[in-house]
Amino acid sequence: MDIRSFVDAILKSTPTDWLRVDAPALTAGGHDELLTLKDNLSVSIASGAVHMEDYPEEWAHRFPDASASSEYVDLLYNGMVIHREIVVLVDGGRCTLPQPMPRTEEIPRRRYEFVRIVQALTNPTGADYDDYIQRAGLKPVDAPWLANPHEQS
Repeated sequence: MDIRSFVDAILKSTPTDWLRVDAPALTAGGHDELLTLKDNLSVSIASGAVHMEDYPEEWAHRFPDASASSEYVDLLYNGMVIHREIVVLVDGGRCTLPQPMPRTEEIPRRRYEFVRIVQALTNPTGADYDDYIQRAGLKPVDAPWLANPHEQS
């Protein structure tokens, strides 16, 4: 399995395709949640490890509750971390958003779709992900993410 196939398996999934592993000892690295894809147990997501308790970017504070923090989300293949992503919890933790590319408010489209799934799995508050993206001023764009840097997502 290559990285693109791995990410495609995640992006094609829905929240009901995932199994929540209730074994805190398995969530190393400060994570408090471990999820695995039911039809491919080699594919897992660990989340919850704190990155920043007070996320500083201006776009993350455009909500009624201006508090924002960030955390790590690790992608695991057969239990091994193959990628670490940073996500931002905005509006007092009501929604999880992707971190944009440096010095922009643009998000690679596949990262945008990935964090939509993370939001649905780890923060099922019913928050309207697309509304939060819009209010934050973030914009999904065709740019590479976890693929050949010369390939458009």
